Amino acid sequence: MRIVLGSSSRWRQQIAKTQLGIDVELMPPDIDEKQVANKFQPKTPEEHTQVISNAKLDFLLSKLESDPSRGENPVIVICCDTIVYYNNKILEKPIDKNECLETIKSWGIKNARIGVYTAISVGAISGSQNSIQKVTLSEVHKSDVVMIRDLTNDDITFYFNNSNCIDSSGSLIVETLMEMKAAIIDGDQTVIEGLPVAPCKRMIQELESKLGNK
Repeated sequence: MRIVLGSSSRWRQQIAKTQLGIDVELMPPDIDEKQVANKFQPKTPEEHTQVISNAKLDFLLSKLESDPSRGENPVIVICCDTIVYYNNKILEKPIDKNECLETIKSWGIKNARIGVYTAISVGAISGSQNSIQKVTLSEVHKSDVVMIRDLTNDDITFYFNNSNCIDSSGSLIVETLMEMKAAIIDGDQTVIEGLPVAPCKRMIQELESKLGNK
């Protein structure tokens, strides 16, 4: 079965291959995430990440629905959206080094709990353009990065120089923090990595079952 991952991320593609055991085709959804958020006005971090993930899925399902080369065989589409949430606000990617360092300092304190939310929206489409069958599912999962000690100035310099934190939402690279013995994960690490493996497996199986009953 053809499985599409709504992303341009080779990282997520590798997770799908190594942990889900499937080869996925990358297909980035062409949506304006800020425009979507402005339209739906989500009130919580769960709502925020879910409306973005659903918008990605809707875009790609519509694209596949109108694609005459798709054929009639089922296509499953997986879309995710991940946000970092701390101190009652969503932390975006830093715009420069100074903002990156300030963000690290804000959460780099013992017992800080940084929430990572990943919405997963999975859809399946099958049949000809005259008899389309479409099924969708959507969930949000959360894991926390918990700081177990304060970051010193030297720690922050090391972290900045040895991770790709300037290109990451919330300047957060959990693998590096764990290697530094500065943080632990409370929850599922694949949620933080941006592709929750166990929920994804279950949702794909549920979609296959629903398609089989149609």
